[in-house]
Parts: sequence; C-alpha cells; structure tokens
Amino acid sequence: MQMTAAGGNKPTSSIGVKYMNISDIVRIQKPESTLGFIISECYILTFSVLKRNHNEEAKRKMRQTLIGIAIGIAFAVIAILAWQMIVMRNNLQEKIEMVNVLLSKYEAKAQFIGEYLPIINDYTESEIMSKRILAAVYENSLQYDLSPELILSVIKVESEFNPRAYSNAGAVGLMQVMPVTGMYVGRSLGLWVNSESDLYDIEKNIQIGVVFLKECIERLGEKRGLGYYYAGRHTQYYNQYTKKVAAAKELWVVEPASLTFNMQ
Repeated sequence: MQMTAAGGNKPTSSIGVKYMNISDIVRIQKPESTLGFIISECYILTFSVLKRNHNEEAKRKMRQTLIGIAIGIAFAVIAILAWQMIVMRNNLQEKIEMVNVLLSKYEAKAQFIGEYLPIINDYTESEIMSKRILAAVYENSLQYDLSPELILSVIKVESEFNPRAYSNAGAVGLMQVMPVTGMYVGRSLGLWVNSESDLYDIEKNIQIGVVFLKECIERLGEKRGLGYYYAGRHTQYYNQYTKKVAAAKELWVVEPASLTFNMQ
C-alpha cells in the first residue's frame, strides 16, 4: 500500500510489489508497536547482513575461481612456450649439425680438389675442366663407396682425362663407356642417355662409369672386376689392364704438407 498526499491508502500495483525490495515490504508492513518495530528492524538488519555475506562469499568464490583459471592459463601458456623453445632449440641444433656436416664435406672436397688439381691440370685443357672432373670423381666416390684414387686411375688409363676421347671399339668419354652400357646404366639412374653424344658430358660419363665399375667389382672382386670393366669376357687382357691401373695409382700419392720440411 502507498500513502496518498491526502493521507489515504492507495493500492500498489502487482508490478510494483514484484520489483520491491523485501526490506521495503517489511517497512511498509511494520507494526506501530515498539516491540513490533524492534522485531521488524532486527529482521531487516539480519536479512541485510545475510545478503551482504552471501554476496561477499559469492564474490570471494568467483574471485578464487577466476584466479585459478588465470593461473591455469598462465601455466598452459608457459608450458606451450617452453615446448616451442625446446622444438626450436632442437631444430636449430639439427640445422647447425647439418651445416657442420655440409661444411666438413665441402672442406674435404675442397682439400681433395686442391691436392690433385696440379696433377690433373697437366692433362686437361683448362683448370675449370680439371675441377669438374675432380668434383664429379669425389662425389661419386662417396655415393658409390669407391676409392677416388681408383676412379682417377681408371680415367687416366682409359682416356688420359680427355672428355672427348673415342676408341676404335666405340667407347666414349672419360671412362670410355660403351653407348649400350651407357643407355642401360643411365636409364637405371634416371639419366637421359639417348645417344653416344650424351656420354661426352663429364658428370654423366663419370657417374655411369663409376656405377658400372662398382657392379663389376662387387661381382668379381677388384682385380677381375677391373679386367671385366675393360675387356668384358676377354680374360686375356685382365692382367695387363690391372697393372696399368696400379701404375696410375702412383700419381695420387700426395705427401702431406705437415710432413714437408727441410732436414738439417
């Protein structure tokens, strides 16, 4: 009920009562007696305290929940960052190791070329050609597990390091590869060898020759394999050829620089 300006009672709407605070309802309905007033005020005070305590407790729990969530998120972020750092460190370590391997291979290759370049230059038309031959020999020796000195010796005997060499039997290039053999081995390696002219390519000729030489040695051993590489089934030429290759190996005996000094 609401009091009008004239002192009369005016009924309140249901909507007004619905949204009124309970303490207001108590105050509206409080009795006129002192005891009733004290009781009603105590009720209002108790309700307010309980309501405030309830709100504070809810806020405290909510605050604790939010703090827990924030801590959980922080730990998750830290864990993700730590994992990413570990992955980055491992990737970086792998890349460093890869670079070191590449550098060591490059240094070994450069040392190999530097040692034998003066010897090869005596046979080739230019230093660039010599470097191409030595680079191809070194790379194929690693790939097919053959001594680079053995490969160089075969090239020396077969063609005297002349990429344009051509024999009466029709063998072509540095390692004197027969066109039929070149096409067969080249196809197995995925190399384009359509005619004998393709075998004049330095890198292609050396790779095909090394692969064929490797197959011969694996099947028959080094001496007989060398003989078969040169003469096929004509075994009467084996011994002579292996002696030539052995003599050519003497070219690659390079004295280490660290052992070169003057004796007093």
